[in-house]
Amino acid sequence: MEENYKRGAIFLETQNPISPEKLAISEYETGEQLLSLLSGSDAQNMYLLPGHKRQLPQASKVSGRHIGFVSLSRQKEVIEYSAMDQVISLSLGLTLSEVAEIIAPNNQFLPLDADPDSTLFELINNGEGGSWEHSFGGTRDLVLGTSIILSSGETVRTGGKVVKNVTGYDTTKLIVGGRMYFGIPIAAHLRLFAKPEWLYIFTYECDSLLTLLDQAAVLMQSEIPLTSLDIKSDDQENCMMVVELAGHKSVVNELSKALAKLTNPNLILASENYAFSDRAHGRASRGKHHQDSNIPPPLAVELSTSLSEMRLVLTLLTDTFNKKFVVEIRPAAGRFSISFESESEQKLFLSSLETLCNEGHLDCVVARSDAHFERIIEHFSANKGSSPRPIIEALKNKFDSRAILNPLVSWA
Repeated sequence: MEENYKRGAIFLETQNPISPEKLAISEYETGEQLLSLLSGSDAQNMYLLPGHKRQLPQASKVSGRHIGFVSLSRQKEVIEYSAMDQVISLSLGLTLSEVAEIIAPNNQFLPLDADPDSTLFELINNGEGGSWEHSFGGTRDLVLGTSIILSSGETVRTGGKVVKNVTGYDTTKLIVGGRMYFGIPIAAHLRLFAKPEWLYIFTYECDSLLTLLDQAAVLMQSEIPLTSLDIKSDDQENCMMVVELAGHKSVVNELSKALAKLTNPNLILASENYAFSDRAHGRASRGKHHQDSNIPPPLAVELSTSLSEMRLVLTLLTDTFNKKFVVEIRPAAGRFSISFESESEQKLFLSSLETLCNEGHLDCVVARSDAHFERIIEHFSANKGSSPRPIIEALKNKFDSRAILNPLVSWA
């Protein structure tokens, strides 16, 4: 079967969705298994995808190729741990709960807000850090360096074991959130933090996302060190914002008073406070996500953009769609996710968004999935010369010389 190329990635074509049971499938649970595979000639006839066995999108099989899923679920090793430096090196089959257990005796934590059963391999491939991105940074900020296996079978290291250690381009940023497109991460050096003592949560509710976004701007422009700020709406009449403050109990309680003074009292639905270690059992579970499959919702569109541009996008959504979308916003991290009810609505939104960008009103990075790809990343901009595609293609050829790593990702 002929292999076509579209937007810098392999375009895979078939008629129907593919069930894993119908494919010749292997799952690789350790780095040793991967190295054994890549040292032989059979790898040339495979595609390697991140995660466990799953149903692939429509049009996603190339005739004559086996599918290999990489989970590293049995790769569980503490390589090095310096509690004093707050840095730990781990193999990536460990789950968040297992990492938490390792570092708990030193009262430290890894600020990735996800399902405790998520493995580091899943989280690093996905690159999403959850609601704590607001104060601690995202996964890209917490991963200081990685060990990766290239499709050639070569093992290389990126970054290092300290916070500032890179001169030139940091290739770790390619791996974190790269969904195994360039290389297969097998170990990582992670930055840790002292575990906060106390948590104070404010929950706001109103019938307008724009009103909540304006309130978010007021809070973000203040000097109050917010731990997280998330906005979510299932429809235009049920909008919610959750704000967290974490730290020493006395400090957090004082900060909560200052935050309340900056808030429109008509917006506050509730406030609560408790020990930070009880967070998982409290109401602050919003924003948690499980990334086992590394796949976004099928009709979701994710934007990376500024706070002011988020207003434009919300206005576009409100004017074009009538309560037919789900929105999640993390303003400080520039993350904006919209889920639609139908493919036609998704396409209409993308077309309207592209028009805004072409007119110079908006400049953003957009990620989505479709029937062929699990992840398509585009830069929407009036500046047509700003596409990173040539660089991405050059890096792909260098890192994945066999062209076998995750063909379901595309950079437009």
